[in-house]
Amino acid sequence: MRLFVAAAAAIFFVIPSRATPVFTNFKSGPFLGCAVDGANSNEGVATACAAAFTPLADYLMTDVQVEVGGGAEAADPDFDFFLYSDNGGLPGSSLGEIGSGVDVASLPSFGIVTVNSPALSLSSGTEYWLVIAPHDDNTSVAWASGGNSTPPTALDISWPGSDWVVQEVSSQFEID
Repeated sequence: MRLFVAAAAAIFFVIPSRATPVFTNFKSGPFLGCAVDGANSNEGVATACAAAFTPLADYLMTDVQVEVGGGAEAADPDFDFFLYSDNGGLPGSSLGEIGSGVDVASLPSFGIVTVNSPALSLSSGTEYWLVIAPHDDNTSVAWASGGNSTPPTALDISWPGSDWVVQEVSSQFEID
């Protein structure tokens, strides 16, 4: 019996616990938000979007969830995820790629997409930016808006670049 209890306790400590939200900004219902487009979009330039968040403790990021919608006319509704540092209230430099070629073609309209993260450490009180960028020149994806400006969303209309400007809406996402 003692062996059984010891084995059960060992299994309990080996199995990872469920992810805890570090930050969440999901609202009820999707609202058209920031457009992530490749260079073949109507504007003819690649556009990326970013949203700021600040963890209240030290964490190891395990996944990211975003509410997005793929354009029905899009030849390629895929996007890439990155974690960026903060640079004076705008995205600074890349701290790592979270996912590449995330496909939203199967979404009927807007829906939540979850992408597992590599082991990226987050420090308490440090502002970070979740960046959604076009996967290729034909990308067309909309990141659902939360409707207010806290936390801020930024837009880069010359991706990959550093021409970030803050938007007056927030994007729907969760960091676990």
